[in-house]
Amino acid sequence: MKRQTTLRELAEPFFHPGGDSLDLLFEFQRAHQAELGELDVDPIEGIRRNVLRTIAELVELLEEFKWRWHRREESEAFDRQRVLEETADCMFFLNAILIHAGVESGRELRDSIGAVCVKNILRLEHGQNRRQT
Repeated sequence: MKRQTTLRELAEPFFHPGGDSLDLLFEFQRAHQAELGELDVDPIEGIRRNVLRTIAELVELLEEFKWRWHRREESEAFDRQRVLEETADCMFFLNAILIHAGVESGRELRDSIGAVCVKNILRLEHGQNRRQT
């Protein structure tokens, strides 16, 4: 029987330094934003624009799930590739928000993700946020 990976094990990569895809994503996004002239925008305006862009992408993501609960046959099928693409679009705009907020690297985001992982693990260990069955 295969041993199930624990939440702590899954969170472990967030606590080790080194180059990772979050750093690469930040480098790409910063260069992309510079090419678009977006880094010259007031930071608050840049955040506002990218929050709205993220919301638009989230709506596109939601549309992939034919969310009409009264039409069950429509709600069961979705295009997995489109879901990945729309989620990636959201991640890029969220990254742009962080850049406008002054976040310098993927490491800062990784550290925050690690802290949220710990917080969520502790909540589960203390019986919080757990569904009652």
